Amino acid sequence: MPESPIHRIVEAVWRMESAKIIAKLARMLRNVGLAEEFAQDAMVTALEQWPRNGAPDNPGAWLMATAKNRALDELRRREKAATRELDAIAAQRRRLPNFDLFLRLLDEKRYEGLLFADISAMTQYNRRGKPLTTILQREDLHERLVNGSDYPLPAINVLIRTGTLVRQGYITTEQRACLNEIYDYNPLLFDFALKRAIKIPGTAKRLPASIFMNNSSLDVGISRSR
Repeated sequence: MPESPIHRIVEAVWRMESAKIIAKLARMLRNVGLAEEFAQDAMVTALEQWPRNGAPDNPGAWLMATAKNRALDELRRREKAATRELDAIAAQRRRLPNFDLFLRLLDEKRYEGLLFADISAMTQYNRRGKPLTTILQREDLHERLVNGSDYPLPAINVLIRTGTLVRQGYITTEQRACLNEIYDYNPLLFDFALKRAIKIPGTAKRLPASIFMNNSSLDVGISRSR
C-alpha cells in the first residue's frame, strides 16, 4: 500500500522537529529516555488523528504541544507521588515515639563512634516500660551511653517513682527502702544509686559500671568531629 500524504507530512515534521521536542521535554523531565518516549507518543498520536481530522495548520507546534501535555501529566503524577510520600513520612513521624527515633539514630552505621546518649532521665516515670527495658537489654549500645544527673530533676520526687519500679520488677522492695533513705539525704546520690540498682525485670542484668566512668570512646568521637 502506497504511503499516504499525511504519513509523509508526519515523517517530515518529525525529522525537522523531533530533536527540538526531545530537548524541550528533557529539560522539563530531567530524563532523556522519557522525553524520547513522549515525543514518539506524540508522533503516534499524529499518525492516528491527522488522517481522520486533517493535518493542523502548524504541525510542528501541534507535536510540541501534544508531547508537552504528556510531560506535564508526568510532572503532575510525580508531584502527587511526592506529596503522598511526604504525607506518609509526616504521618509516620507523628506516630513514632521520640525513643524510637533515638534508637533509629543510634542504629545508623554512619553515626558509630560519633553519636552517644546520656541516660540522665532514663529512670523518670515516663521512661519506664519499653524505653528503660530496651536500654537495659541493648548491650550493643552500652559503650555509647554516658551517665548524667539531669539535676535538679532527681530532686523532684514525683518524677522518679520507686514504687512503680518495684511493681514492674526493676528494683526490689528492699532496694526501694534503701533508695528512699538515700533520697532524703542526697537526691544526686539517689539518682546514681538507682541507676546502678535497676535491672531487667526477671533477671539480674544491670547496666555495666563502665557507663558511670570516663568513656574513652567519647573522647575519640569528639576528636573525630573536630
